[in-house]
Amino acid sequence: MRSMHVFARLVPALGMCIIACSSGSSSGGDGGSAGATSADQACSDFASAGCQKLSSCTAFLINDVYGDVATCTTRLKAACSDGLAANGTGLTPAARESCAQALPGAACADLVVNNFPSVCRAVAGQLANGTTCGDSSQCQSTYCNLGADGACGACGAARLAPGGACHRDDDCTYGSTCTMGMCVTPSTSGGTCDSPHPCQQPLACKSGVCSTPDEAGASCTPGSCNQLAGLYCSTTDGRCTAIGLAKAGESCGLVGGAPAVCSGGGHCNVVAGAGRGTCEAAAADGASCDPTSGPTCLPPAVCGATSKVCTLPNPTSCH
Repeated sequence: MRSMHVFARLVPALGMCIIACSSGSSSGGDGGSAGATSADQACSDFASAGCQKLSSCTAFLINDVYGDVATCTTRLKAACSDGLAANGTGLTPAARESCAQALPGAACADLVVNNFPSVCRAVAGQLANGTTCGDSSQCQSTYCNLGADGACGACGAARLAPGGACHRDDDCTYGSTCTMGMCVTPSTSGGTCDSPHPCQQPLACKSGVCSTPDEAGASCTPGSCNQLAGLYCSTTDGRCTAIGLAKAGESCGLVGGAPAVCSGGGHCNVVAGAGRGTCEAAAADGASCDPTSGPTCLPPAVCGATSKVCTLPNPTSCH
């Protein structure tokens, strides 16, 4: 059992930003002049800023997907370093440092809808359309279509407009998210909503209209509670209640009548007909995985659609 869709979507989106975001336009490396920020320092600052910002927006998400901020930072720093070393990249350490400085001031609502600061967006690289890539900033078009596997793909013409079929948020134009396999621009306050047309978080869909979410302890209806805060509407008393976080080996699913998800990217092995099960830790990079039956992978690693192996995206290996 994983948590709600927004939780499953936001961290990979931030992971893609860590790999692909930049404001520079020269080839990868140390950024040129003496005294400039080193690649290692830039990636440390970038990953730390991204994970700290994510934690301030939704601490529940950090615990659910990574377990803690430190693990998030370590994982995203590795992805950052690989992005700087990719062939044909337009990324620079200076650009990553600029994004690190911009992320703390970014609005949580923007980050959730794939609308990163301008200095945190992919830039033109050297690879032509159709060339193998693993990072959008390798491509002249600023878009690498990673397909179903999510590790290596090919430079595409452009990100998809709302209505286009997608695999992840980075397939869609900025400000749109990949929802139920289609690029969608989430509705703002007062807009209409349903499952295929979600609200911009943390807004909740109430009677088909995007509205302020209900907070902990408030009376609620299904789907009206603040998801970014890790809340659900309890069927026991009709009030917004915190979703439980269980560690590997602990009970998950419906525990005591309340839902509990597995922290640290783990998977809940639910016993058929029981509604509850036991948390299984996320698989290590290079280990077997299954997004349906588990084990799952620790982001930004992805479970290959064909290989069924946890693969940490590394554009330097895409040729």
